[in-house]
Amino acid sequence: MILLSDELPLRRTSDMPVWFDDAPLPWVYGRVTISPVCISQDRTEWLIADHPISGVSSVAIGNEPCSGWQHLNRLDETGHSIAVLRLSQPAKEGSTPSVSVSGALDARSGTLIEHPAAIARDILTRCGRDCPADAFLGLQDALPEASCGLSVTDGTLREVLAKLFDPFSVLWNASNARAVYIDANRPPVLELTPFSAAQAQAVTALDDVATHAHVLFDCDYSTGQCRQSLSIVAPESAAQYGTRTVTYEYPHIHRAALALELAQARLSREAAPVWQVEAKVDHPAAAYMTFGDVLQLLHPHLPVGNAVIESITHQNNQTASIRAICWQPAQVMLARHSQSATANASRPSYVYKDGIATLIILDDAGSPIAHAMVMLDNLTGARTNAQGEVSFKTPRGPHTLTVYADGYEPFEMDVTL
Repeated sequence: MILLSDELPLRRTSDMPVWFDDAPLPWVYGRVTISPVCISQDRTEWLIADHPISGVSSVAIGNEPCSGWQHLNRLDETGHSIAVLRLSQPAKEGSTPSVSVSGALDARSGTLIEHPAAIARDILTRCGRDCPADAFLGLQDALPEASCGLSVTDGTLREVLAKLFDPFSVLWNASNARAVYIDANRPPVLELTPFSAAQAQAVTALDDVATHAHVLFDCDYSTGQCRQSLSIVAPESAAQYGTRTVTYEYPHIHRAALALELAQARLSREAAPVWQVEAKVDHPAAAYMTFGDVLQLLHPHLPVGNAVIESITHQNNQTASIRAICWQPAQVMLARHSQSATANASRPSYVYKDGIATLIILDDAGSPIAHAMVMLDNLTGARTNAQGEVSFKTPRGPHTLTVYADGYEPFEMDVTL
């Protein structure tokens, strides 16, 4: 069994009979874009994952779509199941395919493993650890449609699980590998009063308050860059505390709606002082309390509201020491949603006639970007029309386009006319 402090038991290319560069063989979950590992001397065969996968949707090499490929789930020379990309033509030296895949499948249901709870269960199982039925209490019910895209290539078991759960408002207990969804609106298990807790105190600090958040998500693991970002703000808190900006990194979240929901829930807690509550509970209910349970605070030494237990130590069947957090949720609003359009995703199509180049500027999804300012070689500029078209009088040859558009980070692309 792997300890939480141990490195994940990932195989490496050096574990195979024939290998080139020493590299980890990844575990791949959900829908994600990755760079596979070359496992053939002629550079036609590339390992996608160290296990079977659901499938491959697209392949690109050197920023150009590739049509001559085949996905295979097969056994390697050691008898281990792997997922392989086979190219009809060798990839050039120095170039690596970029592959959009749907990753590991559940062995019992045959469905894609993409919910964070399902991913955690699979990782724990691969590490030889038992996973209790209540290991992820409330997470599946609270966010049934949540999905992740994750490529696991390094880290300890504790680090990988903590990173996986970071966006999801869960309390993570490393000692028994359990995660509980934070929900202060659940029915309280106990009213914390002077009769149930003679000893109680609470402290807070304004230094931890955040009013603005920049959210990076939807990572392209082949480049290591996030493809989308959000900016959110708690306006009332900003008016009271000023601008205090934090960055949330959610690389394995790929849907904007989910990233926004998770970031809003997090900033709503951080946009006001969070109280750290400590109390010694003396009540029969203490025997049944666990981390993640909700307490109703009705104690003169504590703030008013509900608190979520972060940790608990039982002394006997009636006495326990608890640490909990209490906050008043703040209103959070979306300020901006941006897509980082790259040359690979947004290579323009064009028509060149009579010395005039007409180009169509596209976003990551292949949709035209309307009313964007496009600079040609940083010398002349023009705006795209409603169809994303822009025209320049220019000679043939290599040129650089710089694009500025509302809702997008500025980006450059090279084009040869």
